Amino acid sequence: MNGNVSTGQTCGGLTPKPYKEQNGMKRADGLFYAFYYTFEKTSWGKFTVGTWFYNTFHKNPAYVSTPLGGFNSLAAQGITSSNNTSNQITRLAWQEYYIFWQLPEISFLPFIAYLTPTISFYTQMSQENSGLAAGKNYLSLYISHEYFKENFFRITPAVNVGYAMSNNIVDNRYGIQDITSSLTFYFGKFFIKGNHVYRPNLYMYDTDNYYGATGGYVNRNTKDGLIVDPSKVNGPLNQFVLDQIASSPLIPDAGDGSLRQMVRESYLLQKIPAHLFWFSIGFSHSF
Repeated sequence: MNGNVSTGQTCGGLTPKPYKEQNGMKRADGLFYAFYYTFEKTSWGKFTVGTWFYNTFHKNPAYVSTPLGGFNSLAAQGITSSNNTSNQITRLAWQEYYIFWQLPEISFLPFIAYLTPTISFYTQMSQENSGLAAGKNYLSLYISHEYFKENFFRITPAVNVGYAMSNNIVDNRYGIQDITSSLTFYFGKFFIKGNHVYRPNLYMYDTDNYYGATGGYVNRNTKDGLIVDPSKVNGPLNQFVLDQIASSPLIPDAGDGSLRQMVRESYLLQKIPAHLFWFSIGFSHSF
């Protein structure tokens, strides 16, 4: 390697600042903000309506995608002189509109008051992808119960089951997206929370058409339970390895780039995790 180390145009012409996560993923910095309003509780229950926005800080014109997730030829992938703008990061900024309905208490159904079930509906969209609003719909049922209510020490177990309708405009897949459970311990205004997500239908995530192909690299098989690992894309060391795969004379090439793509995928792909675990610590105060 001569000169200054560079990620090349396949990384959008800039070096991201990713953070390593335990599930093998990495994220870029961004800003999340939400607006919502909760109506007074009535005989129909309690309703909340709102919207949220996410805006990433790492933007570059090289991340613009063509409609419907088209991508460059296999031979063009991994070549630093090829600006693979076809299907990279498509969710630089997106938003959701949502409505929550906490069911009312019913005298002959005492479990409703005990579990406080809430039905939620989200509709997500992005105005990127050449103006294509490639979003999805998400319906969930959330139940929880707070033990030792009004005490200093409280415990709240909770479960959420979410069903996605049309995960994106290209794949158009339907199914249970997640079963999320949590256990929260409250100490006054402080809390410690353990979380677990089970994703029963990994095919909902086995796609490049939701967040876009990571760094411009696509996974040709959307049914193999594998996706591109961002920790194998970003940074000068990864770029050096990918450049060698793209140009090494030791890899015979029939002209269509298929063998190089096979070697590239053996380096890039990771198994989609079905179970995710994490802990959170926080403080809440109302005023």
